[in-house]
Amino acid sequence: MVQVALGGGSLPWDAVKAQIVKTDPELIKIIEATFIVSPQGGGVRMGPHFGDRHGDIISPFRFEAVNRKTKEKIVLVIEESDDFQFTDRFKFTLERAKKADQAEQ
Repeated sequence: MVQVALGGGSLPWDAVKAQIVKTDPELIKIIEATFIVSPQGGGVRMGPHFGDRHGDIISPFRFEAVNRKTKEKIVLVIEESDDFQFTDRFKFTLERAKKADQAEQ
């Protein structure tokens, strides 16, 4: 039997930004120049099987955001880059937010 060791967790944008800016300040500049990021988002909360890391919230982080130029609502997904082990850099992708009328169907 496999036990679930990960769950959801909420965290502030300021905490995520402080973590990322240490190794990838350019990414934060790009994100904040392009989007208005919600002050609260979420990540993956590590379970008790992770010992000292129990309760830590790790990527992927998800934050609702609004494009400053187009005003489109999106979900900003921030995760470790493919070479994170060597670079400590992150990457982000966008998910289009569902329109209210689509969510009700």
